[in-house]
Amino acid sequence: MRLRLVLLGVAGVVLLLVAGLGVALATLDFGRFAGPVAAQVERVTGRALAFEGEVSLRLLPRPSLSLRDVVLANAPGGSRPQMLRIGRLEAELELWPLVVQRRLHIVKLVARDADLLLERDAEGRGNWEMGAAAGAAAPAPEPAGKAPVVRSGAGGLPLVDTMELVNVAVGWRDARAGGEARSVLLRELRLSSRTGERISVAGSLVHREQVVGFTGEVDLPGGGGGAVVANASVTLPGAVVKLAGGIADARSGKGLDLSITGEAEPVSALEELLGVDLPSLRLELAARVQGDLDGEVRAAELKLKLGGSELSGTGAVDLSGARPKVTAELESARLDLVEAWPEAGAEKAPAEGGKAAEAVVAEKRVFSAEAFELGGLGVLDADVGLRVARLVLPGPAGKPVEVEQVVLRLVLADRDLALRPFGFVLTGSHVAGDARVNGRVAPPAMVLDVAAQQADLGRLLALSGVALPVTAKADLVLALRGAGASPRALAAALDGSASLVVGQGVLKGDFVEGLGLGALRQAVPQLQRLAESKLNCAIARFDVAKGVATARLIAADAGDLSLVGTGTVNLGTEALALDLAPRLKLAVGGISAGVTVPVQVRGSLLEPSVAVVGGRVAPRGNPLAGLGRIVLDPGASAANPCGGLGEVRPAAPAPHAPGLGDVLRLLPR
Repeated sequence: MRLRLVLLGVAGVVLLLVAGLGVALATLDFGRFAGPVAAQVERVTGRALAFEGEVSLRLLPRPSLSLRDVVLANAPGGSRPQMLRIGRLEAELELWPLVVQRRLHIVKLVARDADLLLERDAEGRGNWEMGAAAGAAAPAPEPAGKAPVVRSGAGGLPLVDTMELVNVAVGWRDARAGGEARSVLLRELRLSSRTGERISVAGSLVHREQVVGFTGEVDLPGGGGGAVVANASVTLPGAVVKLAGGIADARSGKGLDLSITGEAEPVSALEELLGVDLPSLRLELAARVQGDLDGEVRAAELKLKLGGSELSGTGAVDLSGARPKVTAELESARLDLVEAWPEAGAEKAPAEGGKAAEAVVAEKRVFSAEAFELGGLGVLDADVGLRVARLVLPGPAGKPVEVEQVVLRLVLADRDLALRPFGFVLTGSHVAGDARVNGRVAPPAMVLDVAAQQADLGRLLALSGVALPVTAKADLVLALRGAGASPRALAAALDGSASLVVGQGVLKGDFVEGLGLGALRQAVPQLQRLAESKLNCAIARFDVAKGVATARLIAADAGDLSLVGTGTVNLGTEALALDLAPRLKLAVGGISAGVTVPVQVRGSLLEPSVAVVGGRVAPRGNPLAGLGRIVLDPGASAANPCGGLGEVRPAAPAPHAPGLGDVLRLLPR
């Protein structure tokens, strides 16, 4: 009986306590916390926090506070008034600290339907850079024995055990790069455990309708700054990226040290996410990234494998200047750009229909009138060194071209791009030089200095789609300068010089027809033997002024055949005006003579025409009648005058030159 009374008494006391607690919670005005919390946030961040919607309380199963339309102000001068707007903010609270100590301890915080904007202004300041409000007085010391209205945790903010973000749009805008806004949707993010301890991270985001998932563990700082250590995995479409490391000071962004590894099979699965065309190849990536987020971030131990290509070295990005600056020292045993971007080597289908197609057919020009696109030169600065043992590039007719021993340094500073120096070996030919494109001036100015030693002339021309029946080594020197808004305008403004010196080699027989001497082949025994002819030498030197290349010297000698010439090549109009004097050397009875056939080269660079001066269709059975003006040159020597080619000039018809009868005496009977 007595035990029953005791139990009933205890139960009554518990009921009274619960009832009293219910009355206390029901009568507690949670709205009065909004003002102190907003003031606390503004003191810490310097930004105004507003609760624009209703504030409500739910008692069961755990006291929960719900707020709608919570707004954090943007930085002064931002592109919009709010940096952050949260549609709904829910907080589950610890009961005892709330009622007894008036301390706000959040067990679970959930933010839904939020919109966050991260942006840099024209001076490079980020709106996430926050500090105490200007002129805010330091909080007065608390009176002894008196509890504050709101007690807080790290950084002066309420303690939070678990945080969830659901349906959060994160935007990014940089006024220095044009101010175009980009955004991703953070579909969900969960951070669990207490601040200052290791917490787990899990979530996903959506970008370009592609889902990116991430999981991992993070050690967050227990105070207002300190180290953040992470071990995370990011899952992309067809790819996985793993991160291990952290940052020494999360608040200042200093002391970043991360090891990054990644795999993609194939990398083309990332096309939609990145918005670029990618090859169907396996990708492997590894690097150690160190530095400061507001200064220089360095990538050491960099290794990249893409299909059969590989690249390694070091790199860095400096974010402290007006533009990001990229520096790197890279090397590769093989870099196959045809495999990496096969569409780059594919031949484009001809335009179909309309005026555009007619213009393509009508143009037939080497130099395009389409304006240079140099806007990308102002995005960043760069200083990159590259060494490639074997570089594979797209070539004509879809055939790859292999370039060896590639060495170059690319320097980009405020839209001024220079390759100084560059060098490579192509088809056994050593090529070196400097190049520069200055996009700071209008029209863009360009400089090209190139020297090729012992270049295989025939193979080099074949790579550019030009078939020349010659096998010989040559030295080429180009020194060109100009300014123009398009390739065509640039060609029309070039100044400088060009020189080609060809050594001994072999000329094939169809070279004779190319000079307009095909009609002599049946008539002259020497030409009948010219299925192949030994080339002794050839020289072509041009002075270029305002887009017109004027021949200072054109001369060649090939045993029984020599050639001299003059004329111009107008690079602006692409018109040819060359006058050549091929000369056949003849020797009869110890007497040296020669037949000179003046030839004109006209037309354009893409469609040249070769014609014998005064030439006409040969009448029946007479192989010489169609040759036009034929001049006997008794002074021609059968010996090769290569050493004197610089002094050779096209021979003018002599007033008392032998006539056609003298030529006929040289022919076989």
